Amino acid sequence: MNLFKVEIYKIIKSKKYLLAIIAMLVLIIIQMFAIYNSAQNERPEIKIKNNEKLLVDYRVKVREEGLSQDLKKDYEAKIKKLEEENKELQEELVSPNYNWKEKLKKKNESLKKDKQNAEIALNYNEVENVNSQIKVNEHLINNNIMPQKPYKISAFANMKNIIGFINIIFLPILVLIICYDQISGEIHYSTIKMLLTKPITRGKILISKFLSSFIICCGTLILLEVLAFIILGIFFNVGNPLYPMNIGTKYRIDILDKVSAVVNSSFIIPTYRYLLDLLIIQVIFIFTEVAFGVFISTMYSNNVLSLMTSTISIFVLNIVTFILPQSSLSKIYPYLFTTYADGIGIIEGNLNLSLETTNLNPNLAVLILLIWSAIFLLISYLYFNRKDIVA
Repeated sequence: MNLFKVEIYKIIKSKKYLLAIIAMLVLIIIQMFAIYNSAQNERPEIKIKNNEKLLVDYRVKVREEGLSQDLKKDYEAKIKKLEEENKELQEELVSPNYNWKEKLKKKNESLKKDKQNAEIALNYNEVENVNSQIKVNEHLINNNIMPQKPYKISAFANMKNIIGFINIIFLPILVLIICYDQISGEIHYSTIKMLLTKPITRGKILISKFLSSFIICCGTLILLEVLAFIILGIFFNVGNPLYPMNIGTKYRIDILDKVSAVVNSSFIIPTYRYLLDLLIIQVIFIFTEVAFGVFISTMYSNNVLSLMTSTISIFVLNIVTFILPQSSLSKIYPYLFTTYADGIGIIEGNLNLSLETTNLNPNLAVLILLIWSAIFLLISYLYFNRKDIVA
């Protein structure tokens, strides 16, 4: 227990920990500004202006000579849709919450037509997308929950944006910054020799460093996210924890050998449950990420090499997974622990579509992350016990 407390103290007092906290705070603030700007662009008066610009452009194109009938019909349909949207936005300006149930019912009638068109086109991804919107609207009507306005910010509604922004690219790097020298740093500065003179097994040293890193990373991130939630609640609105969220869309390979959504596979859960599930996946991912950081740190005796190896490997894996996904890796993605950094994509199911796979889900995420954690820790334990340190 004393060793564990010492490791906690060492991390908290280190400059890298302070830098990690500052970086996380900056990222959260940046995302809060992005959320605010996005909400402002959704205000009815702004959307009306943008739609008016599009209407002017489409009306000019409709009158162009030599325009095919198909294109003309397409532009006319777009004009009609924008005019209807502007009418709804004008009503929103005058009375935002007036007769909202009737508005949702009309919206669902329109969505059902869109669903039929998507079914005719065999576009099952769009069918399930529209179907999900219909389910949410029906849930709102049946449970007397007023729909959220896209231009209004609330803690429960917008926390997923903050968590998602941090998780994919920044969280893995920041965790590794805290973990990269847990073992290699001790060897590099020869402090491990002094530690080994005490009646402490190497296994206890390894576990204490792993657990201290995990608790610090988790505790710090959760505290910062709770702080972000409180700030959103104070400056904007807390929101409704029971607001419906659509999740769990399943996918299959269709007759065209493409990844398509399974119609009616998605279901609704309340927002508080959504955020809780997201937090659970985030914590388990951090557990695996810390295990990976300790594993790399155990393999090296040099801090620089440990940091370079861990950060470069994670950076490359994130690039080929989330920024430039490769169809040739679609069968491998479900078995990479880095894939599960995208908790939102796992919970909602849409990560399957972007990675062209069909079996990504929360249960598999937990299983794969725990297996990788066990592998990293076992190899670290075996290697560290045999490593020549005192020579």
